[in-house]
Amino acid sequence: MEIYDRWGSLVFQSTDPEKTWDGRCRQTLCQAGVYLYVSEIEFSKDSFTSKEEKKGTITLIR
Repeated sequence: MEIYDRWGSLVFQSTDPEKTWDGRCRQTLCQAGVYLYVSEIEFSKDSFTSKEEKKGTITLIR
């Protein structure tokens, strides 16, 4: 998962599904506002694997 601010700067990135964004940008609290997320999800069943990309927005309220 990747999260970007309104200027397109990456503020969070993780490949660990257990790690979540805590609303911080480089160790400081991010400003309230709208952020874009991009997430690639991989599905596996038997020997078949497929990937799906999801995009959307998150509104951070302080």
